[in-house]
Amino acid sequence: MWAANAATVSASSSCVDGRVHFTIANLSSSLHRSIEPAQTLRLFRTIFADDGFVVHRPLPSGVPMRDEGAANHMRLTDSTGTRGVDIFVYGSFEKNAVNGHRFFPRQGLEASHAIAKMHGLDPHKTFFLRQHPEAIDAGAFHNDVVGTSHKQVWLHHEKAYIDAAEIIATIENRFYEVTGEQLIRYEIPEATLSLSDAIKCYLFNGQLLSRDHDSSMTLLCPEQVNETPSAMQAVASILNHGGPITKCEFVELRESMNNGGGPACLRLRVPMSSSQWHCVPTSVKWSEAVADRLCDVIERYYPETLTIDELHDVEFIKVVQTATEAIERVLGLTSQWQSSGSSGAS
Repeated sequence: MWAANAATVSASSSCVDGRVHFTIANLSSSLHRSIEPAQTLRLFRTIFADDGFVVHRPLPSGVPMRDEGAANHMRLTDSTGTRGVDIFVYGSFEKNAVNGHRFFPRQGLEASHAIAKMHGLDPHKTFFLRQHPEAIDAGAFHNDVVGTSHKQVWLHHEKAYIDAAEIIATIENRFYEVTGEQLIRYEIPEATLSLSDAIKCYLFNGQLLSRDHDSSMTLLCPEQVNETPSAMQAVASILNHGGPITKCEFVELRESMNNGGGPACLRLRVPMSSSQWHCVPTSVKWSEAVADRLCDVIERYYPETLTIDELHDVEFIKVVQTATEAIERVLGLTSQWQSSGSSGAS
């Protein structure tokens, strides 16, 4: 499962109790994905076991409560990443919104409202935008395929949202009230980059990255953006905008893209204070040594190919279990699994 579909995260500065809140995505729109949340819940309650975190169970299944996690949530903040507003993006399940369309929405408004309430978000700083049915029909099941954000920057396609002009204007005004800074919004017109090209190349499924003490941002895109003339025209307009996005880099992710995943599919940002960061187990934090040990597990256990027959082969299942146990040992998680069920529960 993509990390961006694992959970929705709210920063402690946005939550009424001053703790970081997670709601594990139920992924109920897809049978094969809906088996993941139980394992994800266990993992998150192990890593974020300190009292400074609250890990909520997945929402109950059912069409109105469909929830696909951070891929349909954005947090816009000031340049320090502290004060800001939250935006949830949802699809409409009304008959007139889905009849005659190719795809059914994957994120419910009711689910988004439930998460905002559980996390204790301020209604004055929380907004809900409806996905454009044309975007869903084109294959943008998640907002992060047609829109993304980082700090005070919001990048999205013209047809990412429907009936949204008034709400977006309110968001811009509210953002200034809350942060004292201007929201910087890049809206890419359909005439420059069509929805079909945007979804083919995954421009908006890129990562907006910045460094501490540096106001500039880099847009990290899949190589397909570099191969799509209309997308490169959009990139040029972004870089010539004069805003914080000053650089674009490309990465080769063809195998991931063939399975529907660009750079943003790995994005699960967890904003936290330095004290909260120190409460996260050292064993799960990236280091050269941890990376080397994980690479060793991959080299030893991951197959170069996978066939249908292997999926019901007992010996292959044993290899998968062995690989999982090896990863747990590298990350220091094995001994904590049994005791992780009650931490931060709700």
